[in-house]
Amino acid sequence: MGDSTLSILLLLTVLSPLAGAIVSGAFGSKLPRTAISAVAVGSITLSFVFAAIAYAAIGAGEALVYEGYRWITIPLSGGREVPIEFALRMDALSGMMTVMVTGIAALIHLFSTGYMSEERSYARYFAHLNFFTFSMLILVLASNLPLLFVGWEGVGLASYLLIGFWHSNLAYEAAARKAFIMNRIGDLAVLVAIFIIVQTAGTLDFTEINASVALFDAAAIDGLSMTKATLLALLLFWGCTAKSAQIPLFTWLPDAMAGPTPVSALIHAATMVTSGVYLAARMSPVFVSSSTALTVILLVGALTALVAGLVAVSQNQMKKVLAFSTVSQLGFMFAAIGVGAFSAALFHVLTHAFFKALLFLGSGAVMYAVGADGDAHLDQLGGLRKKLTVTAISFLIGVVALAGIPLTAGFFSKDQILHAVFGVASGEALAAGDRAIEIPGWAGVAALTMLLIAAIATAFYAFKLYLRTFEGEPRSEVEPKAVGRSMTLPLVVLAVGSIAAGYLWLPVEGMEYFAESLRASVLDALPVEGGGGMLAMILGTAAALLGLGIAFGMYRGATEDPLPNKLGKANELLMANLGIDTLYRRVFIAPFGAISRFVRSFDRETVDALFVAIPALVARGGAWAVTRLQSGVVHAQGTLIAVGVLLLFGFYFYPRLSYEVIHEGGSSAILLPESYGTRYRVDLDGDGRYELGAEGFESGPQRIQIANAHAVEGEYRLLIYPADRGADEPIEIALSGSPTMLTERQLGSHYLPKGARGSRPVVVYQSEEGVRIRTNLPDEDGERTLLPGRQTLIGTTRLYLAPLARVRIEAENAFGHVTTETAEIALRGRSAGSRRVIPLPSAGGAR
Repeated sequence: MGDSTLSILLLLTVLSPLAGAIVSGAFGSKLPRTAISAVAVGSITLSFVFAAIAYAAIGAGEALVYEGYRWITIPLSGGREVPIEFALRMDALSGMMTVMVTGIAALIHLFSTGYMSEERSYARYFAHLNFFTFSMLILVLASNLPLLFVGWEGVGLASYLLIGFWHSNLAYEAAARKAFIMNRIGDLAVLVAIFIIVQTAGTLDFTEINASVALFDAAAIDGLSMTKATLLALLLFWGCTAKSAQIPLFTWLPDAMAGPTPVSALIHAATMVTSGVYLAARMSPVFVSSSTALTVILLVGALTALVAGLVAVSQNQMKKVLAFSTVSQLGFMFAAIGVGAFSAALFHVLTHAFFKALLFLGSGAVMYAVGADGDAHLDQLGGLRKKLTVTAISFLIGVVALAGIPLTAGFFSKDQILHAVFGVASGEALAAGDRAIEIPGWAGVAALTMLLIAAIATAFYAFKLYLRTFEGEPRSEVEPKAVGRSMTLPLVVLAVGSIAAGYLWLPVEGMEYFAESLRASVLDALPVEGGGGMLAMILGTAAALLGLGIAFGMYRGATEDPLPNKLGKANELLMANLGIDTLYRRVFIAPFGAISRFVRSFDRETVDALFVAIPALVARGGAWAVTRLQSGVVHAQGTLIAVGVLLLFGFYFYPRLSYEVIHEGGSSAILLPESYGTRYRVDLDGDGRYELGAEGFESGPQRIQIANAHAVEGEYRLLIYPADRGADEPIEIALSGSPTMLTERQLGSHYLPKGARGSRPVVVYQSEEGVRIRTNLPDEDGERTLLPGRQTLIGTTRLYLAPLARVRIEAENAFGHVTTETAEIALRGRSAGSRRVIPLPSAGGAR
């Protein structure tokens, strides 16, 4: 299968869920439920198949690219342009995420056919669920930041629709609104980061951004003792704290349990909350360039893991426990990112997707069986193992994996995170490529301590959840109903994945397969001298077993929850989410509420009066005056004619200057239009003397040639003629004293041989003779000089150094009024001398 055929699979992977959403949304009211189920589940399954085929086809270090069309073009200063394309790119990182998202989403869609079988808005539910998956696929397959941001906003919109699916419930609607607003806070930071990137690097393509990270590292910010790299990493992390529910923007995620349980599984396991981890991994060269940012991320991630883990301990509803568990596990992932262990964080994303989807769907099966509405209270469960055997066994596997018990997927991934943090705590030196990472040892010790306590809490609340739900005697008189195969089959598949996924990290022929597969896509910070892995594993395992033991000792055979009595006031504080929501309401919401009330009053009483009532009065008065003029009286009509003549006279009283710059046949000229009494004077070389029409001349129209002799000494424009654009449409670059970076965006998408994408940018800077060109390519041994009026080739792209002429044009009309304009013209004369081809490297690889 050729590269072009494989690249189409990327488009089909994305469009399949979108097609399912359109069909369910537009025609769902006319289709039977079996047809809606077939469309929804079938579209996601097809997407999974397409993604798996494409992922299997790409080799190590290769990428598959679907280049669609130019979406928008962003103009920059100096004549530069940044084209934004609709392009999809699958490498090892996005391929792993795509297969995981589509695979987990397919199982959740299948589960939903049984769980939502009695729901009235069946078609609307699946339309939103398909759209959710489509948005996440756009996010992970985007080749540039703006397209990723479309998916980023799409998952935010879809989560709002699904969390508030039962919108007639005001509490559920408030939860959806809270999630939407809190995510917008993080989205603002991502937008600011995008603006800084395009202003500094002149590109928004991920490959080019990561290749240009030295520009951010070298640029200091006025007034702040940090580089742009540090600011960028902190801004991107701020966006991640909202999407991936980190302190301080994590309180929306537990409230997101208001949606249907399969939605919770999709949000927590495979889509929205993992997008922040993905963005950090995709921009890993930016993050590892700032040790300060990594230290902040490490401490915030570890603190989130600890706080959310402790809050989860006190919760007494199934989905609430799992919600805070997700926040805590995301904290583990960001702690790994904080020490540069991006591969370990992504591995935990993968394993967490299996066991967290399993636990949420298992909770959904329990709620379906007992008829619980919204969430299942642990005090009303118990003794369900005999009635829901498959669900109980599957749920137990998920609990064991979540706790990190040895030989499960969670054990392997959590062990890698603890190993990485342990290295920093023990003073190991880290390096990402040729860059040393300096994270304070005290930060590593603090983070490791918090993570170990969080690991104990994780095992405790995980086994508390299982024991209170499935063991002991029933605490409710409700007889559980049977759970259908459409719901148990996904549980079994996810249970297998919760065990087997962990073994992807095991060494194959002496190398760690999972980490090595990501090496070309993710820049990990690795220890200079490895060690401490066994001790980290012992600590992690001991923490898990300690939490398990405490849970069994407290809840084995217990009829009531003894924890509230043991913790007392602390339990109340934990149940109230440490009072963080109350704090936010008093510090942020209440003041803004007062401001909003004032603004509403001002708008109604002042703005409406000035800009609504008064303009309406003026409009009515004007309408009345116009009707008086249209009276049919001759002298009134004469007055209107006189006013019109005066307006025309005023229009022509002041001169208007119009001209056209044309480039034909290797020459440049100015075309003056028919003058109609206007007299022109033209200063060709900008010296203040008029070479043409010193006494003024009238134009025919007239063509005025501009020669190189009229050029301004020492000022040039660089004209770029990419091979994929017309010869008459060059990109014009204004040169200044500072170096100008040219990337694939200016040089054209085909100036490099196939497979050579990602080469370092071409740098151009002005010299006394003309300009100097440094290609930064492996086969290039130095710099080249380009003289004025000469051209050179970079690959298939032609560069021409055009002299700059400033032509001053003066127009005087018959009334004696004068207007003047200056035209800056890049002279495109015929190039003299030979063409010099700058050699470029050749490379293979899928596109």
